[in-house]
Amino acid sequence: KHGVTPADYTAALKKTYTAIKSVDADDTVITGGLAAVPDTKNGMWGAVDYLQQIYANGGGDYLDAVGYHPDTYPPMPSDPAAWNGWQIMETASRGTMVANGDTKQQAWMTEMSAPTSGNGVTVSAAEQAQILSESVALAKNLSWAGPIMWFSYQDSPLDEGFGLLDSWGNRKAAYSTYATLGNQDNNAPTAGMQPGVVDLQVGTARGELL
Repeated sequence: KHGVTPADYTAALKKTYTAIKSVDADDTVITGGLAAVPDTKNGMWGAVDYLQQIYANGGGDYLDAVGYHPDTYPPMPSDPAAWNGWQIMETASRGTMVANGDTKQQAWMTEMSAPTSGNGVTVSAAEQAQILSESVALAKNLSWAGPIMWFSYQDSPLDEGFGLLDSWGNRKAAYSTYATLGNQDNNAPTAGMQPGVVDLQVGTARGELL
């Protein structure tokens, strides 16, 4: 299969975890975000298969949370289809964590996205905003859900259509949704959008948090 094998990744995870904790034991170590791939085939690892192998290789003692990318577009996160990225996280991925004793560890949604333009599958601006809103609503009802990191802040040639802003800096509907959700979590109105709120964060096209 293509990419880094679970065994090699777990070996790197153990070294990284140990190094980070030696500097600050309170730091949170999250696994690399697993893509929402339902099954292992066509040269790609399925998300659950990969996570199971991390545990099989002894990685369970070297993580504080599991990173996951529960992308669902064009369906909504609430779509019950088994192959839906959110459903994979809620059932099989979380089930793997629980089966391996990680009942208290969170799943961090280290990338949630939906493109409004580009050469692949796209959604409307309204659907992008709805995906963001549904994600937060669903996560708030899951005791094990960590932060949601929205990808991304602004459209770029590298990742066309994913931003809360278009390439010219114009706000999409999801921008207002993000601002509203962020203000709710902060429990106070603000003059503008405040990335990095408690449950919702936004990254740039390079994956950096703002």
